[in-house]
Amino acid sequence: NIEWKSPSHILKHPLGNKKMFRITSEHGRFVDVTEDHSVFILDDALNIIAIEAKNIKENDYLVSAGKLPFLSENYQSIDLIQWSIKNNYDMYISGFPNRWLNNVIDQDDRYNYKIRNSLPIKYIGDYSEDELKVMKIGIAYSSTKIPCQFIVNENIGRLLGYYIAEGSYGNKNLNISLHKNEFDIIEDINFICKEEFGLEVFKYDSKQSNGINLCINSYTLQLIFKNLFNINDNSYNKRIPN
Repeated sequence: NIEWKSPSHILKHPLGNKKMFRITSEHGRFVDVTEDHSVFILDDALNIIAIEAKNIKENDYLVSAGKLPFLSENYQSIDLIQWSIKNNYDMYISGFPNRWLNNVIDQDDRYNYKIRNSLPIKYIGDYSEDELKVMKIGIAYSSTKIPCQFIVNENIGRLLGYYIAEGSYGNKNLNISLHKNEFDIIEDINFICKEEFGLEVFKYDSKQSNGINLCINSYTLQLIFKNLFNINDNSYNKRIPN
């Protein structure tokens, strides 16, 4: 359990014979510290250890401080249909079992089913685990839908990490701001969104000369990040979800 507090005093002292070191990350970010400044890295066994800055070697993995949650429960997969019902979200389902059509009386709903293969969640009936795997869910009839069974895996873990580090909420979408040269991260975000959600990622030039914005155009996924994972929208209160 870690509690962060504001500093009460700032102490200055001469460097003397100490050297200054600039620690530069793979993608060009840097910090200037004294040679004896403690830095956290991962050792070969993936343990977090503290070493002096002068002892850092090329290709060491640096660990930055963050606010870690107390883990109360863990998920391997999340049923987004049940999550939507629990939170009173008016979602729409596609790929549903045909027997649900027996419940549809409203003519507009029947029409939208015929042209969009989509039903309001109020018509939900029973479904099996196999049926859950093929159904998709979205915030509107015509919205791009994502799988109803949200699998918590390494891909999702990386996407959450990218978002917590460099993400923000847009107008019914997710934005991730990166350096243009972060090709591996850009490629990985594209891969995750396509592999896990069937979503395309759109690139936009940033106001910064070397920046690029990635837009994940899914209001449904934005709701999940905000209200299921409880990730807030600024760097002061973003958190790692349980």
